[in-house]
Amino acid sequence: MGDLNRRLDPGAVLAALVMVAFGGFVAWTSTSYGLGSPRRMGAGYFPFLLGVAAMIVGTAILIFEGWRRQPAATPTAPAASGNHDDGQPWPGARWRPFVLVPLAVAAFGALVEQAGLMIAVAALIVISGLAAPRPKLSRLAVVTAAAPIGVWLIFVKGLGLPFKLF
Repeated sequence: MGDLNRRLDPGAVLAALVMVAFGGFVAWTSTSYGLGSPRRMGAGYFPFLLGVAAMIVGTAILIFEGWRRQPAATPTAPAASGNHDDGQPWPGARWRPFVLVPLAVAAFGALVEQAGLMIAVAALIVISGLAAPRPKLSRLAVVTAAAPIGVWLIFVKGLGLPFKLF
């Protein structure tokens, strides 16, 4: 079966700790706006819930991704440092999330009033989906079709927000 060891993944631990710290900061800061109650929500109610959710997600990342099962090091295994693309399927795949995710958010902001909510959400999904190391186009197509419908159901129908759809 091969030797598998559980090893600390510093990147996942750092991401988890940043997420927990950010969530804690948001939750703590939102209490100064007044939380209210579930029936009469104050200005800080939703940001508080988002902060708590971020702390929960960060804790889950720490628990499930902080320690990964990795093959034990062998003397014949090639060193990853000699590979310039770090095993990524597309060269330069490591920088794509840093460029494409903010670009996706900017595209959403630019399109939501001009082209409508549905087009803006679809653009957000497509652009940010291409930031993945190995984007699966079939999965991206399904999410691109489903996400605008979900956003419409939640924000327009559920919450009654007056968005231009197209």
